[in-house]
Amino acid sequence: MQQNRELVAQLREKLNASRFKADKLKNLVDGLQSQVESQNLRIQELQASLVEKDSTILAQTMRIDSLSQNVASLTESARENDGTMVRQEKQINNAWFVFGTKAELKEQGILKGGEVLKDAGFNKDYFTKIDIRRDKEVKLYSRSAKMLTSHPISSYTLQRDANKQYVLRITDPQQFWATSKYLVILVK
Repeated sequence: MQQNRELVAQLREKLNASRFKADKLKNLVDGLQSQVESQNLRIQELQASLVEKDSTILAQTMRIDSLSQNVASLTESARENDGTMVRQEKQINNAWFVFGTKAELKEQGILKGGEVLKDAGFNKDYFTKIDIRRDKEVKLYSRSAKMLTSHPISSYTLQRDANKQYVLRITDPQQFWATSKYLVILVK
């Protein structure tokens, strides 16, 4: 009997110990389960945040692409405008001159009936093109020179060089070319 009682007591102790360990294990499993659920919720929140950020990144990428296209378009427009401005500036600052004898000027249709550039039928290719910003001197290679086109007298000088040939010096280009972009000089 005594042995049975001791055996029962041992078995109760083992039972109590195993219950304690089972409760402890159950509590550990419950705690781990709770952590897993908490981590799953956090993962879902992070995935939702990631989807939102991906959407924002896509929208920003599309906006950047659009802005890049606008910049490229504006750059091309600016380049075209620069080219147009350069061409217009050159055109505005172009002038043409010619000097020749009376016979040469008549032959080219520049001088007709004693009048200069009276009609558009004159030979424009006979003229020399210059840039009024840079070209301020015209050598006439003649000892006789007479201006046939009208230009303000205060805007130029006709002087002789070392060979006693005339040189036209334009002292005020804006004023000189204001009346006409064509200059005709009669030489002998």
